[in-house]
Amino acid sequence: MFSYDADTGEYQWGYHIENRYHVYTLNEKKDSTLIPSSVYDAEVTSEYVVLLSGGSVIALDRLTGQKVWETFFTGEIQDGFYVGLAIKDMGVYIASSGWHATKLDLDSGDILWRRDIEYSNISIPTIQNGRMYFNNSGGGGIWVLDIMDGSVIYHKNPPNFSFDDFDVYISSLAVDEGYMVDAGSKAVYCLKVP
Repeated sequence: MFSYDADTGEYQWGYHIENRYHVYTLNEKKDSTLIPSSVYDAEVTSEYVVLLSGGSVIALDRLTGQKVWETFFTGEIQDGFYVGLAIKDMGVYIASSGWHATKLDLDSGDILWRRDIEYSNISIPTIQNGRMYFNNSGGGGIWVLDIMDGSVIYHKNPPNFSFDDFDVYISSLAVDEGYMVDAGSKAVYCLKVP
């Protein structure tokens, strides 16, 4: 990971991401993933650069590139990440390719809550009005969670899913002005926010 001055292009700092691989065999739900250490998603705040890196979330000091914290999702937790990171206020919200949505404390990396989301996720969450919105792309459903405790406000597949299980939501979910919009495998859907 490298940081450059936006005005001058001058190199500021670099952080080496370890080349860690972990193979997850998720037998119960008939899914498996190989999560490389590559960084596929990052968010920048006034103090931090927060990265999804393989099976961990890393926070770096924005000005120096020094690691502030790292939360591992390996072993018993077994989560891995491609995309699925959003920061709002003092929370880091992530949805994993290992079936969980999680809220971390921005300053410490401590896990504040985790929610089983049934299938893999590779969509970017939206945080609005005390809710976490995302499309659980592995299972094809839209999820809306309360950001205080991770409780489920809404979870549904597309209207025709019960007749055609290939009719699934596939894009990251757009949320604005009281509507949720998602491109599906069979149509573009516009739904009212629950």
